[in-house]
Amino acid sequence: MSTREIVGVLEMSGGGAPRRLRLLVNDLEVDRLDVAPSGDGSAGFRFRTRDMWHYCGPEDRITVCTASGPLPMPDGSPCHSPKGKAKRPLAELRMRLDAGEIVNSQGSLSLPKYLDVEWQQAVTRLYGDIDKAVHEIAGYHPFLAYGSLLGAVREGRPLGHDHDFDTAYLSAYTDPGEVAAEAGRIALALQERGFSIEARATCIHVADAERTQRIDLYHFFFNEADELRLAWGSVSEAPFRKDRWAGLEKMEFAGATVSVPRNAEDLVAHFYGPNWRVPNPGFNWERERTTRAKEAAFPPALRPIINWQDYWLHNSFDAPSPFAEFVDGLRLASGLVVDLGCGDGRDAPLFVHSGARVLGLDYTPAAIDSARRRGLAHGLADFEQCDLAVEGALRGRPGTLPEQRPPTLFYARQLLDSISRTASVTLFAELKLLVRPGDAVAFEFRTPAGDRLHYHERLNCGRRAVEPAPIRDWLCESGFEVIADSGSSAWEKAGSKPLPLRRLVAVKGGSD
Repeated sequence: MSTREIVGVLEMSGGGAPRRLRLLVNDLEVDRLDVAPSGDGSAGFRFRTRDMWHYCGPEDRITVCTASGPLPMPDGSPCHSPKGKAKRPLAELRMRLDAGEIVNSQGSLSLPKYLDVEWQQAVTRLYGDIDKAVHEIAGYHPFLAYGSLLGAVREGRPLGHDHDFDTAYLSAYTDPGEVAAEAGRIALALQERGFSIEARATCIHVADAERTQRIDLYHFFFNEADELRLAWGSVSEAPFRKDRWAGLEKMEFAGATVSVPRNAEDLVAHFYGPNWRVPNPGFNWERERTTRAKEAAFPPALRPIINWQDYWLHNSFDAPSPFAEFVDGLRLASGLVVDLGCGDGRDAPLFVHSGARVLGLDYTPAAIDSARRRGLAHGLADFEQCDLAVEGALRGRPGTLPEQRPPTLFYARQLLDSISRTASVTLFAELKLLVRPGDAVAFEFRTPAGDRLHYHERLNCGRRAVEPAPIRDWLCESGFEVIADSGSSAWEKAGSKPLPLRRLVAVKGGSD
């Protein structure tokens, strides 16, 4: 039984009327949904349950019921009881539900969005700012889309169980490559204007500078066959043709004036299919979606650039990393430390204090700006923007890597797992040409053993797990003596989860 959702299929013989399902903990109704049948007489359902499990323990019974009784659980039993103890009393869950909270589409308990006036005011204010910016940047007015448009058309207000605010713009381009490139330009321009941007394959998440509210901004377009193409996708298989698009109009929504398509009902039916008028909080895009414009996905190479820029605009670290302290303790006697992928330069003060000059390199402008704000003296610590995936990027720095340089440490903390395999090949080729006898390399990277990369890290931030064996082989072939080789999940955490990390430190042997 998943701690995030309960899913199943309901057989619906005897007509096409929706049937109500109720999610119960003992006799307490936690959630309900009306399920409409599909063409084959069955219907899938999903209850999001993330917060519910905090209130359930071994003595409680979780059931999914129809009017005729409970449905069987995945193991065939009529109910499910969690193995772990409840973290909070069930009476607290009852109190929150009695006070009007509901389970939203993420499984969290919250006020229905149509009652959350504070959220409505904040998110529509952000919408106004984004609308103005996108119009100035590209000439488009974002309009309500997906769940927000569904709420506006069907209920005249935000959906109670929704958790975000969906908007889109209609690109003037018909070529998917040009559409995707334009989406990238808009994202970068919004970032430059101070918005927090998270780039994803199908849209961008646009937040205010404090990241207290978020709006999803999708890119729609009509292709050369005059068919509407959506990177996120739709339920309807029948194309929505350009001659059905009637432009935009204004309407009042969530206490503000917003833009919506004039033929909004037609577009909602294209998004969600013929049963869109039946409320279905358990709607599952992965199950229901039939088509999507993968050809217009947000540019994959640009997503990590935008997302790392956003990360360093909102994060900084005062203390040196555990890896820097480990490497410093090896006393490698390096006069120069080249910090590859230096981020905000958190490790530079430690190496400077130990007597080394530091050159920090990173391709993210916000990281370099943050590193320079540390105020370390020029000549002791310098930070420059550099794309290490470009051939010659390191060797082409005669001013910073002079011919007559002291023993040098090429230091890369969690860099190899944040660049592509192709970029890694380029970096190692550069290092092989640069490293001299007496120089050292120090690598720390995430390994596959026990690692669970979130899909956003993998797809949109370029994170990956790295096998240690090829790195060790490269060190051996390049004439290095390995002086440290160890792995652990106890050195650092990503949030509350331990990171499986490998450390490899080696010194180049031989003579010039």
